[in-house]
This record gives sequence, structure tokens and C-alpha cells, in this order.
Amino acid sequence: MKSSKFKFIEIKKGMTASLNVEITNDDVNNFVELTGDRNPLHVDQDFGKKSAFKKNIVHGFLTTSYVSTLVGMLLPGENGLIISATFDFLMPVFEDDKILIVGAVDEISKSSHTFNMSLSITRKDKLLVKGSLLIKVGENGHY
Repeated sequence: MKSSKFKFIEIKKGMTASLNVEITNDDVNNFVELTGDRNPLHVDQDFGKKSAFKKNIVHGFLTTSYVSTLVGMLLPGENGLIISATFDFLMPVFEDDKILIVGAVDEISKSSHTFNMSLSITRKDKLLVKGSLLIKVGENGHY
């Protein structure tokens, strides 16, 4: 993936960026190793089958971790720093799901060199996660 490097003055309301991701079993296992979150709802197939979801669900923060790629590589890219984030987890994500992560610039603050981005994560047009981000745009290593 080629990285973007938007300057603050190039960011406009309505700009969007999107990222397609397929969540694999390896992704889940790597997330478990990295975080230590071995909740049986995510990793124990027997437990998952007995749950309301009838199978294991992917960690919510594994799903939303790709927002870092969206901001750090696409919009604004190398000049972006997430200052705050909120997420509403509406539906579960499962292994082998193909998800679409979309961010759209909502508001821009010239005084603080920040912008708000609305976020959606979908699977086949079903909204799984919605959220918002506050992103600082730096230049020349200064934030």
C-alpha cells in the first residue's frame, strides 16, 4: 500500500478514504498473542458455539485497529495522528469476514490543525461499527 501525505491545507470537508480487509484466523491469533486477550468468546470454538452468536467473534479492537492504517497511510497519511476515537460496536465481526472501513472528513479546525472524521465499518452493506475520530495533522515532524 502506497502511503499518502496530505498537508493540512489539502484536507477538505467530504474527503473520504476506504480500506478493504479480510479478517483471518491468523489475525485473531496474532492479536491474542499481542494483547493476551484469550476471552473464550474469541478463541474457544465450543464456547463460541454455545454463545448467542453461534460461533467465535473477532475482538472489537482488532477490527478497529485497521483505523490506524486508514489514518496513518491514507487520510491524511504520514502526517496524521489520532488524538481521540469513539466506537459503537453494533454487530459482531467473524473470522473470514471481508469488511470495508470508510472514513469521511466532517469538520476542520484551522486553529488546531485537526479534523473530525466519521467512521463506518461494514460487511456487505451491514453496518458493524460506527465511530468518530479527531485527527491532528502535522508537517515536517511537528504536531
